[in-house]
Amino acid sequence: MSYVDFTGCIISPFGGCFLVPADNETKNPTKTQKILQALEEQDHPVSLHRLREHCSMRTATVSELLKQLIEKGDVHYSPNGYQINPLTRFPPIGTQGKGNGKH
Repeated sequence: MSYVDFTGCIISPFGGCFLVPADNETKNPTKTQKILQALEEQDHPVSLHRLREHCSMRTATVSELLKQLIEKGDVHYSPNGYQINPLTRFPPIGTQGKGNGKH
């Protein structure tokens, strides 16, 4: 008999712990999540055409979602294509404290 503990692991009677997705989003990502994931996998700008093909969506859908992501600041557009905003991917580190874990 297996059960899920409070950390999100399935504990097997044979030993071991297997992680369980927190919710259904991992299995069924939204269209916006698909686009963000496709962009995060690339280290260079991606064209609208490539994103559309990779995400298997209509051009109008991808265009509208990219427009929303650009307005939110999550995606950056250049003549070379679309890219995750580097500040979104790696937010700036806070300037409080001296970096020693104290206040």
